[in-house]
Amino acid sequence: MVEKNVIIKVEGLEKTFEDGKTVLNGIDLVVNQGEKVVILGASGSGKSTLLRCLNCMEDPTGGSIFFDGVDLADMSVDINVRREHIGMVFQQFNLFNNKTVIENIMLAPVHIAFRNMRKEKIKRFFDKIDENAEPLKSKKEIIAEKKAHAMELLRRIGLEEKANVYPSTLSGGQKQRIAIVRALAMNPDVMLFDEPTSALDPEMVGEVLDLMKQLAAEGMTMVIVTHEMGFAREVADKIIFIDEGKIKEEGTPGEVFGNPKDARLKDFLSKVL
Repeated sequence: MVEKNVIIKVEGLEKTFEDGKTVLNGIDLVVNQGEKVVILGASGSGKSTLLRCLNCMEDPTGGSIFFDGVDLADMSVDINVRREHIGMVFQQFNLFNNKTVIENIMLAPVHIAFRNMRKEKIKRFFDKIDENAEPLKSKKEIIAEKKAHAMELLRRIGLEEKANVYPSTLSGGQKQRIAIVRALAMNPDVMLFDEPTSALDPEMVGEVLDLMKQLAAEGMTMVIVTHEMGFAREVADKIIFIDEGKIKEEGTPGEVFGNPKDARLKDFLSKVL
């Protein structure tokens, strides 16, 4: 049962690039906590740009994006803090090839923990120290804690033996599963997936989709751009069809696949099903 608590609300989202091309044209979207939303559309329809706006990787030209009640388009908002709660998985894995698998997973959590530790040190220096406050963790303790969590995630996907190897030695499916657990290491509230299987050989697609299905079953809030129609039917609570930067149709998998109303959606499905 999906909890009806809004975690993402998009209102009138627009994105026009410097060349004058409008990619998003008045997008309205609601994502509830625990909901699995699949975004469909042809290449160039605006799907990936929408995800990049949700993760603050692209600045909207107009409209608002509320994440947990905070407008990410507000220039006064520290988007880096907000983005810590939004995991992103890309088509091309985006792993650091000069770092080992476990270093890739630990990098962001350690960086953020160190930053928070510095902030807390400054706060305690200037404020009256609470005698009951827990002592701050040392850098060594933080690293050990994050490494243990990273190994736990690797064991979950059966790749703990790959902890100290470099990404270049991994298969595409292994790289993408590592990219997913790297995002999970941040304990995000939402996971965004931008065609996570499009760069994989066909035999590797299943292992990535299986991991995503596990996350869905555990209640993770997910927004997924994909061309895997079987996966969309099985996992999605809601399907969005985007064409020319606009949402042309929205509904359950049964409604969208079984009784599409928009002519462009009917044409799209006739080519991919």
